Amino acid sequence: MFNRPPMTLKPISRIAEGRQVFWTALVLLVAVLAAYQNIFNAPFVFDDQLAIQHNPTITQLWPPWTALSPPGESGSGSAGRPLINYSLALNYAISGYAPWSYHALNLIIHGLAALVLFGVIRRTLQQPVLAEQFGRDSLPLGFLIALLWAVHPLLTETVTCVVQRTESLGALFYLLTIYCFIRSLDSSKANAWRVAAVAAVLVGLANKETVATAPIMVLLYDRTFAAGSFIRAWVLRIKFYLALASCWLILAGLMLSSQHRGGTVGFGLGTVWWQYALKQCAVVPHYFILAVWPHPLAIDYGSDVVTSLSTVWLPAVMLGMILVATVWALIRKPVWGFVGTWVFLILGPSSSIVPLTTQTEAEHRMYQPLAAMVAMGVAVLYRWGGRQAFAGVAVLAIAWGILTFQRNETYATELSVWQDDAANVPGNFRAHENLAVALVNAGRPSEGLREDETSLRLNPGNFLAEYNWGLHLRDAGRLEEALAHFRRAADMDPYFNEARTQAGIALLKLGHGQEAIVEFQQALRLTPDSPEAQNNLGNAYNSAGQPEVALRYYQNAVRLKPDSADIHFGLGTTLILLGRLDEAVSEYKTCLHLRPNYPEAHYQLGLALSKSGHLAEAIQQYQIALAAAPDLAPARRALLNAQQRLEIQSALPAP
Repeated sequence: MFNRPPMTLKPISRIAEGRQVFWTALVLLVAVLAAYQNIFNAPFVFDDQLAIQHNPTITQLWPPWTALSPPGESGSGSAGRPLINYSLALNYAISGYAPWSYHALNLIIHGLAALVLFGVIRRTLQQPVLAEQFGRDSLPLGFLIALLWAVHPLLTETVTCVVQRTESLGALFYLLTIYCFIRSLDSSKANAWRVAAVAAVLVGLANKETVATAPIMVLLYDRTFAAGSFIRAWVLRIKFYLALASCWLILAGLMLSSQHRGGTVGFGLGTVWWQYALKQCAVVPHYFILAVWPHPLAIDYGSDVVTSLSTVWLPAVMLGMILVATVWALIRKPVWGFVGTWVFLILGPSSSIVPLTTQTEAEHRMYQPLAAMVAMGVAVLYRWGGRQAFAGVAVLAIAWGILTFQRNETYATELSVWQDDAANVPGNFRAHENLAVALVNAGRPSEGLREDETSLRLNPGNFLAEYNWGLHLRDAGRLEEALAHFRRAADMDPYFNEARTQAGIALLKLGHGQEAIVEFQQALRLTPDSPEAQNNLGNAYNSAGQPEVALRYYQNAVRLKPDSADIHFGLGTTLILLGRLDEAVSEYKTCLHLRPNYPEAHYQLGLALSKSGHLAEAIQQYQIALAAAPDLAPARRALLNAQQRLEIQSALPAP
């Protein structure tokens, strides 16, 4: 009835395709949430504890340079990674040390990475090189590849362990770099997309060092799917590639600022490069096996290396054959070569000759390489079975999603994490060391002590295990045995100040005041500006009956840490011993201002007041102490004594 101009098919098809992409992406996100719905209350474990709970730089968002200056301590996953540290500060601002917001952000990052991977795969399959074989099903293939990758159990360590967002956030910006380049190939705003790609590399490098390989992969992508040769890619986009390469200067600065990641990455740090390389000959094939059969998994594989080629010659030969095949494919079969290079180039920084001293094997290193392996597997299945392969891939995705959910149940408690790790990697001394701590914290000290013994049997020179064993014996009331372990730990590492401190405390409790003074003095020489060391010496000299010497150390401690209630308490006790009662009263009042609920301080303040003749005030302090701690027997005796004295005074005739 109406003469409407005919509508072209192209706009309609784009709208329809956009709707399909939207709903497919939504299903992908729902699947990721379903697989990881049980992680929100998982505790901080392993590297999380140092990067979060012992990281003072995340406790404030302003000024921003504090949170953008992560600590460089060994083992801190945020060292040299300012944006990771700032993201942890954001979580702290939201939930403090409650883990739910940290896990929520990790899951958001993982979901976004899955979406970008979906976009990269779908658009790559539409490139002229692949369009004839895969173009018609680029959307379901991209979805299935992204889905299989996103719910794969091998990725659970990266997503569930908070600080491993270094890997996922780095991968997100790595994938965004590739995606932005792909969009620049057929866009009227090509320059804007290229600027975005460079920006993604810059941001990515502030999260993970492996993003440094992104410029190389972009050039390889260009040669494989767009330009057709390296020379043509370089000629067409030379300014773009120079801009990408300039980002490596940023990486150099970050590496220098992190002091080789707190002394855990690089040469000359105690791990021989060729022994580390031999270890990787066994590690990388193991990664490939876990990609196909993800069991058993472990949060920590230890830090051991291989000292002889004879023990790893078979996996080394297999790995060499795969590398040769990748190089051959890179020349003769560029698409397959690109996929293989993706795996090896991203694994290269952590799995070649540069030692990572604290972990010689780690599942999180497969976070991004796994995407290429999944893509290769799905492509092969599709070539063999066509669309009939979709059902099998979907079933596999469901199975992997269930396994991921089950794997995350292991992360429910610190105890279950380390029980699982010690069972799956029984030769890892660190797993038994951490399991011992978890068992003691769970109220199972005897089992914890057995794990301490196992850890030391596996690594007799581990001073930290000796120290932990000492702590557990101390908590069990076995001070003589604990002292022996503290001393052995201090002998293993003369600079291990905590061991000397605990040895001194044990000696003090055992009544060996002079020996305790020797230990505390050695600790003080190691850390002359430590208020705790000064305070410990004050305690020791008080115990040895030398309050005049103790006074000097307490005064030093107060000057170094004026907001410590315990130090003011010790100073007050010393002042009572010296008969300086008014000063003692002042110190106890300061102590109670800093910590109002401190029954012992109320008791001591009562003593000082009583000695000063202020019995009514002393009685009030004793009553406060007993209300907070009814079993504080000295306060009860002092209260009765003060009440009797007050009654006697009241009965006397006024002068």
